[in-house]
Amino acid sequence: MAPQTSVVGLGDDRVDFVVWYVVRDAARRVLLIVEVKDDSQAATPSTRDRADVQMRARFRDLSSAETLNPRVYGISLLGTRMTVYTLDTVSGAMDPEAPQRGNRSHMLPRDYMADWWDKDILSQSGFDAMKRIMADVRAMSEHT
Repeated sequence: MAPQTSVVGLGDDRVDFVVWYVVRDAARRVLLIVEVKDDSQAATPSTRDRADVQMRARFRDLSSAETLNPRVYGISLLGTRMTVYTLDTVSGAMDPEAPQRGNRSHMLPRDYMADWWDKDILSQSGFDAMKRIMADVRAMSEHT
C-alpha cells in the first residue's frame, strides 16, 4: 500500500487536497484504490459530482499506465461516508455506472448523488462492507 497526495484544481479558485492509496499485490497489480476527502465534500451536489469524476479519473489514469487485477475496487470516502466502485478490467465495466448529469449548463438538483455515500464506515453495515471488500482483496492478492 502506498499513500499518494495530490492537489487537485478543477478550474475553480478552491484548492482541493486529497489523500489516496493504491494497494497492489506481490506482482504489483492494482487491487484497490482508496480516496479520502473531508466530510464537507458530501455537502453539495457539485462536490459529490467532483468526487465521482475524480475517482473515475483515477481508474482511467491507473488503467492506462499500470497492470490491474481483473477486478479492482475503489473506495471514495467523504469523511466517514463511503461509496464503493468496482471495475471489471476484462469488460471495462464500472459499477456504479456514471450518473446521468444532464445538461451541464443547468444546476444540479440538491439531492444529486446524495445517496451514493450511504455507508458510514463507523456503522456496523459500513464495517461489514469494508470487511467483505478487504477479504476479497486479500484473496485476490494470494492468487498471484
